[in-house]
Amino acid sequence: MDKLKFRIGKNGVPILSKNEIESIAKLVLNDYDSEIFKRPKTLDVEDFTENYLNLDMDYQDLSYNQSILGMTVFNDCWVMVYDVENKKERYVEAKEGTIL
Repeated sequence: MDKLKFRIGKNGVPILSKNEIESIAKLVLNDYDSEIFKRPKTLDVEDFTENYLNLDMDYQDLSYNQSILGMTVFNDCWVMVYDVENKKERYVEAKEGTIL
């Protein structure tokens, strides 16, 4: 698939309208598995993320009450996560292209 083009904010986060997100999602899903629109089925999120998008997945608790369900890292940084074992917040290093 050709590289998608869209506006990027100063912080590296894409700036997209709802319609742009829908259009891009359809293009990407069709490229990943064109059968998905002909015969609906579950999406293997880990395969899609790691092998198609070439992103890393890092399973972390992002908040003590699970109010934050996910995060995408656009630049190398440190991210605060919740350490369930020790019942406190801590920072972990996160690389660009990681989904938490």
